[in-house]
Amino acid sequence: MEKVLVRNAADAEQVKGAEKKEAFGRDKELQDMKKVLETDFGRRVLKKILDSSRLHQTSFSESAHHMAFLEGQRNIGLMLLADITAADAAAYVKLMEEGKER
Repeated sequence: MEKVLVRNAADAEQVKGAEKKEAFGRDKELQDMKKVLETDFGRRVLKKILDSSRLHQTSFSESAHHMAFLEGQRNIGLMLLADITAADAAAYVKLMEEGKER
């Protein structure tokens, strides 16, 4: 269940406080991702998840249900890729280069 940050959207102070909390949370997420990217095992795990998300493959299928499933996998990969590049774009390049060496 998601925590409510603003009870009254017309209250500028509540909105400002919620924005600060949200920004702090996002900063913390990106710091965490950066720490994961600093480790060899972290980059290996992220590479495996990105590869299994079919990020660079088509989601087309004759079956709409199967295509929706594939697109869901791809969406997870896109979200993870966005977090990785927001945390440290150079680490993404390193992750991909290391993946080619294996």
